[in-house]
Amino acid sequence: MAIKRLYLSGGMTGIPEKNYWAFRDNTALLREAGYSVVNPWELDEQDRRATWEECLRRDIVEMMQRCDAIAVLPGWKKSKGAKLEVEIAKRLGWPVHTVKYWGQHATSYTR
Repeated sequence: MAIKRLYLSGGMTGIPEKNYWAFRDNTALLREAGYSVVNPWELDEQDRRATWEECLRRDIVEMMQRCDAIAVLPGWKKSKGAKLEVEIAKRLGWPVHTVKYWGQHATSYTR
């Protein structure tokens, strides 16, 4: 199965710098492995004044329109938004795995 684009899901709220480094570094790893990645942190940079609800709404729209699988960051289960994103993906039958998993299985999913 060819995966076109991964959505990177993880916690931001209450984490210093909204977990910027984890999102940046893991997006780079996934892109180096050959995936296209939708990174919600990058989307947030487009409108820093958006509320949590506005960000989540926008992120889910982007996820639904542009992605077909999810890569989760460590600690994602502590995030209300990440849990919602993962629940949606699972209900749609999308693969949901850690960034490490996606990196190790890149060739089997991207060809």
